[in-house]
Order: sequence, then C-alpha cells, then structure tokens
Amino acid sequence: MRLSVIEALCEPSAAHNEDAWGRSGEAVWVLDGATGIGDRPHLSGPTDAAWFAERINSELVEALAAAGDIGAALNRAVEAVRQAATPLCDLDSLPNFELPCASFTLARAVGETALEFANLGDCRLAWRVGQGPVATFGTSGVTELDARMERLVAENLARGLTLEEVGAAAKALAREHRKLINIPEGYWILDISGAGVPHLQLEILQAREPMDVLLMSDGFSRLVDVYGRYDYDSLLAAVLNRGLAPLYAELRAIEAGDPECRTFARNKTRDDATAVLLRFA
Repeated sequence: MRLSVIEALCEPSAAHNEDAWGRSGEAVWVLDGATGIGDRPHLSGPTDAAWFAERINSELVEALAAAGDIGAALNRAVEAVRQAATPLCDLDSLPNFELPCASFTLARAVGETALEFANLGDCRLAWRVGQGPVATFGTSGVTELDARMERLVAENLARGLTLEEVGAAAKALAREHRKLINIPEGYWILDISGAGVPHLQLEILQAREPMDVLLMSDGFSRLVDVYGRYDYDSLLAAVLNRGLAPLYAELRAIEAGDPECRTFARNKTRDDATAVLLRFA
C-alpha cells in the first residue's frame, strides 16, 4: 500500500499564515506555529511563528529524506533553523516564552503494511481502518491550558469587561502559559532549542485494510474541540463525503457569527486552519 494525499487546505486567519504542511517521500506532516507573545518580533519573517513554521517545513523535506528516525530528522531540521536564526537575533538571551515554536503531527508509511504516527504539541491526527470507528493520536499539556484560557475569557465577558480588557487579560495568561514550554510541569513542543524533541510521541500501526488519516492544526479541529459541531467520527465522515472546502467554510461561518467570542469562549476569534486528508491503500 502507498500513502496518498487526497486533499489539503492551509488557510490563514489574517494577513500571515503561521501554519504549514509538507511532504517528503512517504511522510506527510502539519505544523502550527505558536503566535508570539513578546513585545516585538525577533526574526525576519512577518511574524516569528510564520518564519519558524516556514523554515522548519522546508528543512524537514531534506531531513526526513536523510534520516530514517523522525526524532533525528527533527533535530537536524531544528539545528538548520537555529543556524539560520543566529545572525538575526541573540537566541540565548531570549526567555523561553519568546522562542519561536510550533506544534507538529506526522503520518508516514513504513513499507507497504504499516503507518507511523508522530506528535509533539496540540495538532490533531484522526484515523480509521476500513469502515471502523475513528481513533485519534497524540496528547498535549496545552489542551488543559487552552481550557483554562477559555474559562478566563468566558468569565471576563460575563463580568462585563470590554473586549480590550478581555484581550489584555488573555494575553497576560498566554504569557504565563508560554513560560511552561518544554519543562516537565508544562508541555512539550517543537521549538528552536529542540528541547521538546526527546518527548516526541510515536506509534506504528500495522495496516491490514486501507486507512484514512486526517492531519489538522487546532484551528481546523475547532469544529470538534471548541464549537462542538462534530465529533471526530462525523468530522472525518464529512471530509470524506464533502471535501475540506465546505468544512472550512462552515468553520469560518461559525466564527463570523460569534465575533466577540461570547457563544464560544476562545482566545482568538479566528485561527489559521490546516487539514490534510491522506489515504493509505
């Protein structure tokens, strides 16, 4: 069996896209750059997150072709990106919460009978064998932090704070959350130091029947996790039956209908949205 890209979508929420997806040989991945919370950008892209996601995405093509081990490939890509960033800023002087970082998820065919999954951060990977139930792969400490953020936004809106006040409180909490990057009491993610790579989650599945796989940034999986419009079974079924574009339109329509985040409490009104539908058959 071979791994095929059936459809892909990568759309920004505003002027700059901090998501990316790519392919190298039998590997396909999604990256979701974490929006910077420093007072100013440090690198040469439109945002540090966009710069980092684009650079890692490019370096992974060669790194995965050269290294059979996914962790080794990530380390190789991170080192190349770090070298590119060094002339632009003094990385060692930056606090950890200002280092550019991204969530990462990947599916890779291993021979003709197995798929390997990898995850670091809060991207989403949903899959099913044949017509069976949908399963998901990967966990992240960011999930609980996002829930805490949603509670803060909802509470402050209920208290009658202005949108500007709600946004300021959310940014302050986001900075505290970012200080937990790549430490045991926090969460593991792909950043320019590579400290999270040893905590990469991996799994190999033997495929006895064709498999459908959906890779997503959390901006697209909001349809399940934030808006509750689908569960992962019905989301994958909808993608297979209707395609990604109608689901993306539905996502943006929900957000356009709730511009002040009062129905669905969230830190960002919109987020970059990426989804890649794969077939292993």
